[in-house]
Amino acid sequence: MKPTAYSYLRFSTKDQLQGDSQRRQWQAAIDYCNRKGLELNEKPFADLGISGYKNVERPDLNNLLEAVSSGVIERGDYIILEAMDRLSRRGIRVTLEILNKILDKGVLVADIYNNLVLDKDSPNDLTAVLRIAISADLAHKESDQKSKRLKESWKNKQLKASVDKLPKTKQCPSWLTVSNDKKSFIVDNDKVQIIKRIFELSAGGMGRRKICELLTLENVPHIYEGRKSTKGKWYPSYIYKLFNSGAVIGIFTPSKYEDGKRIPDIQ
Repeated sequence: MKPTAYSYLRFSTKDQLQGDSQRRQWQAAIDYCNRKGLELNEKPFADLGISGYKNVERPDLNNLLEAVSSGVIERGDYIILEAMDRLSRRGIRVTLEILNKILDKGVLVADIYNNLVLDKDSPNDLTAVLRIAISADLAHKESDQKSKRLKESWKNKQLKASVDKLPKTKQCPSWLTVSNDKKSFIVDNDKVQIIKRIFELSAGGMGRRKICELLTLENVPHIYEGRKSTKGKWYPSYIYKLFNSGAVIGIFTPSKYEDGKRIPDIQ
């Protein structure tokens, strides 16, 4: 019976969902298994739009490791990677830690790009360890340099915005849009009136939940249209955000991402 292979797919940004990365990685796994006589499981493990560089939760990597640990993925089966950086971009130590959890159970790991197959003895093979280390180190340094360039670019945008008093990005509160010349904000007066009414209802003693029930009953359009689930329905959590946002009185608070979370970036 052919060994079973399980593909692990990963890319870092949501924008790549619109590109070719997912199809390319999956096709590479199919081609590899056809060449090597492996039976590819039809459902890949996939963390799409999740960084391998940041210290963030990767649900399907956890699922894969659990499947290995519990024996669902059996000794002699394969984990197929387009390249080692799909597994991790956090450097040599973290990459080896993940690999050891797989290899210790007798499951093999195939790195297609580097033409490398690892087994339980590979961590004791100097040549294999060096190849893993070089690949992991290069991936980490590449991501580190990208991160530094992005942070520097973001700081320059913040400085320019503070000096020139211009919008920094297209992202802004839902009652505003950036003008075509990117020099000013355009106010949506209909949304502003809804916000004013929310504050007036609260000042009159109405709680967040009752405000939401009233707005939903009256079919007041939601001022945030980013998610389908918000259409026609109001939630207390959004009212809470409005009440605690300085943006409603014109205060701009720059933010940044750390460990996958947006936090205030106050100098």
